[in-house]
Parts: sequence; structure tokens; C-alpha cells
Amino acid sequence: MAPRDSVGVLTPRRAEIVSGAGLARWAERIGLGKHLRLGRGEAMSGGRAKESLLATALEAVLAVVYLEGGLPAARRVIAQLAGW
Repeated sequence: MAPRDSVGVLTPRRAEIVSGAGLARWAERIGLGKHLRLGRGEAMSGGRAKESLLATALEAVLAVVYLEGGLPAARRVIAQLAGW
């Protein structure tokens, strides 16, 4: 994805990045659910596979990458997750 890409290319990519479903798919792909610390009830009710929890957890991971490594690091991680 380049800054000069057309709106037709950028819009679907932006939508995938910011959607809960898209983030949850990426989290599932990297097995993030198995690393979540959940309460007993949440774990027993399938919390490790819940879209909202996976999306929120991945957002937190990306925030840490950004805070620790800056925008270039965050871009690299997002590009790798998205397969760009």
C-alpha cells in the first residue's frame, strides 16, 4: 500500500484494518487467543475465540508495537499481518 494508491485500492484496505472482524481474523491467524489471560467464566464460555476480545487484544498489541517501535515498526507489523 503506497500513499499514491487510488481510493479504490486504499478504501478496502483501510476497512479491513479498522474493522473488528478484520482484526479478529488477524488475531486468529497468529494464535493470539491462546495467549489471553481470561477469567474462568470467560474462558469456559469460549472467550479465546470471541471476535470482540480478539480484536481488542490485537489493537493492544499493535499499540505497544507503535509505542515501543514507532510508526515504522507498526507499519511493518500491520503489513505483515495483512500480507502486503
